[in-house]
Amino acid sequence: MLLNELPLEMARCLALTIALEGALGFVLGVRSVRGQAVLLLANVLTNPLVVSLNVTCTFLFGRVGYWASIAVLESAAFAAEALVYRQNPPCGRNPFLLSAALNACSLGAGWIIRYFTY
Repeated sequence: MLLNELPLEMARCLALTIALEGALGFVLGVRSVRGQAVLLLANVLTNPLVVSLNVTCTFLFGRVGYWASIAVLESAAFAAEALVYRQNPPCGRNPFLLSAALNACSLGAGWIIRYFTY
């Protein structure tokens, strides 16, 4: 990926994450506007940082950098979002399980899309 492609990649990843996690959140009981806003803001907080740092690590360290950064960054995003959900519950679900389910879904979808497009 070229440096000038990073903003578009970040926007695509954020849009995909917001759409998937919003839809899955709705299925899991996050039906209020406020609850969906909490999901949206948590993703706006974490996703751009995760994507930009992952791209940087991949550029600098190749495949090993990609997998190492995915492990660390996704764990950090899970924890940060779970803490946001704990402080601002989007629904009655356990915030840590909600964060794990939403992040696993969007990460898995990202891997599937990456597999078929790169």
